[in-house]
Amino acid sequence: MARDTIRKYFKFVNRNRPVYFHFNKQLMISELAGFGAGVGLAEAAAAVTRDEFTISVSSGIADYTGSLLGFLGIFYSDNKMQYRELGRKERFKRIMKNAFSLWPSVAAADVAYILARPSIHYILLVSGLEAGIAATIAHFAAFGVFNGVAMLSRSIVDYLRSNRQ
Repeated sequence: MARDTIRKYFKFVNRNRPVYFHFNKQLMISELAGFGAGVGLAEAAAAVTRDEFTISVSSGIADYTGSLLGFLGIFYSDNKMQYRELGRKERFKRIMKNAFSLWPSVAAADVAYILARPSIHYILLVSGLEAGIAATIAHFAAFGVFNGVAMLSRSIVDYLRSNRQ
């Protein structure tokens, strides 16, 4: 029974591969926006303070915020032609509603990222790495965790929804 379910799940993911590649592209672009914000703030904070905890938390918040805004921007850009018949305000509302409907499927990924990014950054700072280099390593490590959990959770949620219909 379990083996059959897993086989059906992998067939489902394979059939819907373009959807998940597109979602991954959106995640990658948002990751780059977050990366820039996180490293920039880490360097700025390091110029003001030597407190590793403050640098890690503020850089982590900038990283996450930049990623979120980057995702919303690329998601809007990718979907605006789908709603071209609507007025600008209604199109924006509809696309943002669609974007935020994806967040339940990646809530665990958000939590994993929020915990992993500052933790890794703090450990690297305490180990003696420079703030920007530590932020870079922490970002990519935490994003790997985030991306894996987001892709897995979205595909599982989509699979379960498709089986209900």
